[in-house]
Amino acid sequence: MIINKLRQIGDPVLYKKAEKISSFKGQVLTIIENLKDSLREHDLIGLAAPQIGKGVRVFVTEIYETEARKGEETDELRVYVNPKIVWRSKKEVEMWEGCGSVVDGKLFGPVVRPKEVVVQALNETGKEFELKTDGLLSRVIQHEFDHLEGDIFIKKVVDPERLMEKDEYLNRIVKK
Repeated sequence: MIINKLRQIGDPVLYKKAEKISSFKGQVLTIIENLKDSLREHDLIGLAAPQIGKGVRVFVTEIYETEARKGEETDELRVYVNPKIVWRSKKEVEMWEGCGSVVDGKLFGPVVRPKEVVVQALNETGKEFELKTDGLLSRVIQHEFDHLEGDIFIKKVVDPERLMEKDEYLNRIVKK
């Protein structure tokens, strides 16, 4: 089921640490399906359970191709249940981020994060996996993991004066 309205900044569920999932029955599987459907409906590349009002430790990612994002930056749909980031590179990079829960995804700003991460999680069938990644997928994983910790990207913006509206971001930053 598509969640038509994502939770927005100010909603208490976005600021609470999400709870670990202990069972892969009914409600959790429904949450995963809702995350997948809503991710695609809202044209996002990552979505965490708190953003649809569920305080559990699950998020999804899917990096699809756009005019600005070509094939080398794309990645398949992935589900992360009870994820843990077990390693972060010392090298950090600044990239622009937006969020479906911050002004409906219409605000972007520069955030510095580790370039690479290793994440351990369960997939939607409960099978454990480990993934080492860099680039945009690393960024998205860290961003969504923050949602599970009760953090929102605007707390990490390195220069608030560089915040900009989505159309301005697409014209000035993406189309450089």
